Amino acid sequence: MQNISYEGFNDRRTELYIQTQHMEKAHKVSLHFHRCYEMIYVIDGEMICTCGKESVTAREGNFVFVQKYYSHSYEAKETYNKYVFLFPPNFYADFEKTLGSNTLPVLLDDRKFNRTLLPSIKKLHENFSSMSTLIKKGYVDVIMGELIAHYPLIPVEKNNNIDLLVKILDYIDENYDKPLSLDSISAAFGYNKYYFSKLFNRYIGENMSSYINLVRLQQMMKKAKRKSDVNITELAYECGFDSLSTFYRYFKKVYGINPTEALKENK
Repeated sequence: MQNISYEGFNDRRTELYIQTQHMEKAHKVSLHFHRCYEMIYVIDGEMICTCGKESVTAREGNFVFVQKYYSHSYEAKETYNKYVFLFPPNFYADFEKTLGSNTLPVLLDDRKFNRTLLPSIKKLHENFSSMSTLIKKGYVDVIMGELIAHYPLIPVEKNNNIDLLVKILDYIDENYDKPLSLDSISAAFGYNKYYFSKLFNRYIGENMSSYINLVRLQQMMKKAKRKSDVNITELAYECGFDSLSTFYRYFKKVYGINPTEALKENK
């Protein structure tokens, strides 16, 4: 069974991501998934994208569209250049309403039509740092609106394992400040804890306890950024840690420095 990794770092984005990337022949991006929608525009060259059960070859002028939560991988069939978009929730909320229970095809291959969107993509990329969030969202809505209007929509393909995993991740996000464990979460969903453990390790690549503590640390850093006077002990307990030794151990493991130093850098 092929291992699928969860790109949690992409799911912690709140800002739109758009970059140009150069890929050498035979370069591979292994199978992974994330909660962001992803889209690629191939500037030149050729790449293979495997998304769910479908494998497509994308060439110059093609878009590749990846539905959120779909497992996908890439391979450079030859050297190629591309624009890469990652749309976090605050950037996909509007076009997701239009999609409903459907999605775009993986390969969007009307090159003549696609090229009409290239000026907007270039302008968004070139002026990104000086644009407000509102203007960036405007560009995204226009580009995605044109694609959704032009291409036929298809039903979203279900993956029961991913669907369940998403519910688990959402549950952890909503309850990180409460006592959580493999036992309590598997019981909340009515599943065997060994099945949950196997599922979590396959897709997330670490045990559930480590992931829960990672979410707690991330939430702590967010809260600390909004406070002028931070009490580390109070904040650790507030974010769900029941032991200061566990908190300090995980903090050093994740950030490589102690909380006081990290919070200074976080301001």
